[in-house]
Amino acid sequence: MRLILLIFTLIFLSLIPSSEIKMLVEKDLPYLIEFYKIRHQHPEISLQEQETARVLAAELRKIGFEVTENFGGYGVVGIFKNGEGPTILYRTDMDALPINEKTDLPYSSKASTTLNGEQVGVMHACGHDMHMTTWLGTARAMVTLKKIGKEL
Repeated sequence: MRLILLIFTLIFLSLIPSSEIKMLVEKDLPYLIEFYKIRHQHPEISLQEQETARVLAAELRKIGFEVTENFGGYGVVGIFKNGEGPTILYRTDMDALPINEKTDLPYSSKASTTLNGEQVGVMHACGHDMHMTTWLGTARAMVTLKKIGKEL
C-alpha cells in the first residue's frame, strides 16, 4: 500500500508541494481503502465486468466527470474538463482471474463464474483491484486540485 501511495505522490510531485499531496492522500485514504476492499471482494473475469464498469462510471459521475459507458464492451471513458492545455490520459484494468481465493481476509472474494462449463472461483490475484483504486484516487485528486485552484 505504501508503494502505491508513493507512486501516486510522484505523479503529482511536480505540480504541487509534496506536503499538499500527502494531505490529499491521507484525507482520501479511508474512502479508497474501502473502495479497494469492495472491488477485491467482487471481482469479474474479462469480458464480464458489467458491475465493475457500472461502479467505476458511477464514481466518476459522482465527482463531476462526463462518462461514456459500454465503450468497446464494458469500457468506461471519463472526461474531466480542465480548460485549455495538455490532456491527461490514464487507464485501469478491471478484470480478475479464474482462481479460487484462499486467504483469510475478511474481504476475500467469494465470487465464482462458469468457465468452459465448469464452476470456478474468481479473484483479483493480478492486482487490478489496486489498479482501479489508484485510478480512482488519481481522478479524485485531480478534481480536488482543480477545486482548490491548482493547475493540472
